[in-house]
Amino acid sequence: RLADLPSQEAWASAVALASSLWGSQLGGRALNAKNVSQLRTEIDEKVLPHWASAEDLVPALEGVDHGAIVACWAARRSPTSRVL
Repeated sequence: RLADLPSQEAWASAVALASSLWGSQLGGRALNAKNVSQLRTEIDEKVLPHWASAEDLVPALEGVDHGAIVACWAARRSPTSRVL
């Protein structure tokens, strides 16, 4: 049975994201059913346990001025800003 595999671009993007978020070791591995399955296992172990907590944030963030938050974050990350 042939597996439905993502495109090479989607695979590379998913592996890069997993690598930066939790240090996945799948970077540079071939796109095949075994490695896609391994990524799914990692997601099940690393992401899903925190999913309910993330969903709880949605109502808490409704009505928040997201532009102000982003501007504040960007200002703090600016190389010319000083940390208090």
